[in-house]
Amino acid sequence: MKKLLCIILSILLTASTMGVTAFAENTVTVDGVIYEFDNESQTYTVVGTDVEEQYPFVYIYDTINGYNVAKVAPHAFEGTNCTIDSFPAYLTEVGEMAFQSCSIMGPVYFYAKNVTINSMAFFETFFEAPVYLGDIYSSEQKIKLKSGAFTDTSFGGRPESLVVNGYAVETDSYAFADSIYIYNLTIYGSMDFMIDSSIKYAEYMFLKGVETVPSGAFGYREYYYDTFYLENIYIDNSLKKIESDTFCHVKGGLKVHIDDLANWCYNVEFQDNPLTYGGELYLDYELVTDLVLPEGGDTVSARAFEDYIYLESLTVPSHIRKISYRSFINNNSLVDIKIDEGLETIESEGLMYFSDREISLPESLETIEFIGYLEIINMLYCYPDSAAQRYAETYNVPYTLYSMDVTSEDAVIDNENMCIMTSDNGARNVEDIINVSGYTVEATPSYSKKRC
Repeated sequence: MKKLLCIILSILLTASTMGVTAFAENTVTVDGVIYEFDNESQTYTVVGTDVEEQYPFVYIYDTINGYNVAKVAPHAFEGTNCTIDSFPAYLTEVGEMAFQSCSIMGPVYFYAKNVTINSMAFFETFFEAPVYLGDIYSSEQKIKLKSGAFTDTSFGGRPESLVVNGYAVETDSYAFADSIYIYNLTIYGSMDFMIDSSIKYAEYMFLKGVETVPSGAFGYREYYYDTFYLENIYIDNSLKKIESDTFCHVKGGLKVHIDDLANWCYNVEFQDNPLTYGGELYLDYELVTDLVLPEGGDTVSARAFEDYIYLESLTVPSHIRKISYRSFINNNSLVDIKIDEGLETIESEGLMYFSDREISLPESLETIEFIGYLEIINMLYCYPDSAAQRYAETYNVPYTLYSMDVTSEDAVIDNENMCIMTSDNGARNVEDIINVSGYTVEATPSYSKKRC
């Protein structure tokens, strides 16, 4: 009896200070929102509103009478076209059609340890402020999104729209079925929650601490022609793997932004690659067209720049030992390749570009596997008895031998000024060098000791 009296007194006290009208012993209304108390869980559930005007503004409190507001009942605001000014932070469940066609003005936090968002809970809802699915600093949450939970939903909050702790969130298929718009989707830790989630559009996507982009993260795997419109994706140096058939669904002129070129070149396993589908690669907001392979690795990852159509020049410095399978293939605009001594292996189709330019390979090369499309190589310059020469002879590639080991009787080489002084006969001996070295030559009818 004493406990019941305390509850009644608490309700009466709230009514006098917050404008609460008591409907029944465990039912209260605060600012037009109706709450029911659950004795077993000692929490309140939002069950509806008594505001009758069209397009009302309502405020949902975190607590009522000192007890958490833990649930929103099915159909609580369906058909009301409410604008929700504030949203409770520790909901554990949102029922079916709870916020159908509502607008939510304030930030939405799902920070309770266990949360279930049921089918159609936010059907046709518009979020004007960020939505946070899970606390990025918590490793003990479990947030379950049922199929259709965010059907036809728009996330327009700026600068953040939808922020997800990927380790905390689990989704059924179609959890975001036909989600209309996400301005900014920020994902921490894991993208597994996106598999077959049917998110359709994001203007900006930020991956923070994500090691794997899983197959099925974009679109829906059972429908090959399903599309995901993504304009910008920002990837930090945590990325280690892009699984197969991942970006094949992505449309929209994708811009890929990275902050660590070495990680992209050497540490990522590319089973699929956004560059393959016309993606643009940006480093420090500059489009990568002239690529000098950076320090930080000696083996270029397979498929790292496969089908990258914006690559115009490539420099392979001396610390690179291997160009892997299809690292550089179908780079339509690549017309300038410079490879320093040190490269030892070019794997199958590792270096293939659409150009009729000439190409020179270093003496350090020990293994060259089949490149393919040999008709694109106008001339291969190589050292005598080198792997490049053997390759050219095996596959009938036009080649020319050259050597910088010219003697003083043939020519004088001025490396500082990049020029060669030679006689007419000497010029014939070194003319092949000039095509690949960038040196100039001065030939005289009779040899002179004069330097360039």
